[in-house]
Amino acid sequence: MSLKTRILLTLIVVSILAAISTGIALIFLVQLHGQVTFTDNRGSILTVFAVAVYLLGGLLTLGLLAALLNKRVIIPAVEREALESEREMLTEELRQSQKMEAVGRLAGSIAHDFNNLLTIIDGYSSLIIADPTAEETGQNAREVVEAARKASFITRKLLSFSHKEQTELVVLDLNTTLADTDKMLSRLIGEKVQLLTRFTSETIHVKADPIQLGQILMNLAVNARDAMPNGGRITIRTECQQIDHGECRKPDEFPEGTYAMISVKDTGQGIDPEKIDQIFEPFFT
Repeated sequence: MSLKTRILLTLIVVSILAAISTGIALIFLVQLHGQVTFTDNRGSILTVFAVAVYLLGGLLTLGLLAALLNKRVIIPAVEREALESEREMLTEELRQSQKMEAVGRLAGSIAHDFNNLLTIIDGYSSLIIADPTAEETGQNAREVVEAARKASFITRKLLSFSHKEQTELVVLDLNTTLADTDKMLSRLIGEKVQLLTRFTSETIHVKADPIQLGQILMNLAVNARDAMPNGGRITIRTECQQIDHGECRKPDEFPEGTYAMISVKDTGQGIDPEKIDQIFEPFFT
């Protein structure tokens, strides 16, 4: 065994004994040249200097100069608290910045969506007024109603974002509910994108808010459409999925059992890696 190894082993033993005898639990730094430093959560420091004397081919004795700076070194603890406070302050500033960024996206998104809807309502209403008996009047009126429905969706989205919306949970047939949104989604994504539905043959009853469910599908469909500027295919699928205890991220909130699953898949190029963490932020598209 080399001298260096013997010194290291001796230092480890000294470290343990010093920690036990002084009640200091955390080893802060271990150095090979014969010095071991401990610190406790109050900022006190214990430095142990081990001096090995090499004699007759072996480690004859260990001179131990232990200096418990029992005069208590408080400065490191104060510095540590200052650094922790600064870290917390910077974290809070970052959090506020992210909130403002989300609010900015919200304002831009709402202004854009409402402007489009008002243009639709104004245009089709003008056509109805100009010629109420025209063959297209019925379709024009339906377009106005559809635009009003979308405006209602946006309002519900705002209320949900501000946590003032009263969620209305009802038992509904999942496949039927999704099928009812098919026409609206097809019109929303345009002719260049094909919408396919692959619903399970099983009847799936779930307890959910149909407005929020429709809003989720609408957001996913619009995002998928934007990811395919040259056209593509969106597939909406439903199925029953058995979730075991080990597969749940929050088993206390989601116990194991059978769950309804909705998947929305597109043929776009995918999401940039740097945007993955943002996709569930409000109004991020």
